[in-house]
Amino acid sequence: MADTPKKFNLNFKLNFHSGYDTSAETDWMIIFLSGVTLSLVVIVFAAYMFVGIDRREIFVTKEDTDNQVKTFDIKKLEETVEYYEGKAIEFDRIKKGGITSSDPSI
Repeated sequence: MADTPKKFNLNFKLNFHSGYDTSAETDWMIIFLSGVTLSLVVIVFAAYMFVGIDRREIFVTKEDTDNQVKTFDIKKLEETVEYYEGKAIEFDRIKKGGITSSDPSI
């Protein structure tokens, strides 16, 4: 008679006296229980983070105690606009006049 495949028996009785690498069933049970344990740890940590952030207990930023309204610096804006207008004029000059090259092969 041919060998009949062994049915998988989910037996939670672990023989801790026979440790890792004593049988395939023990190895897979250790791997399974380790995976379940780590999954539960991750789920609990994720729930803790979610609740903490939702209640604003975690990752809270300090509120700005300086209630002054920051005004727009007009002088700095004018300097910046002048700088870029100068760059635009220089760019147009180069675009229209071309670049003189000192390379005789060109």
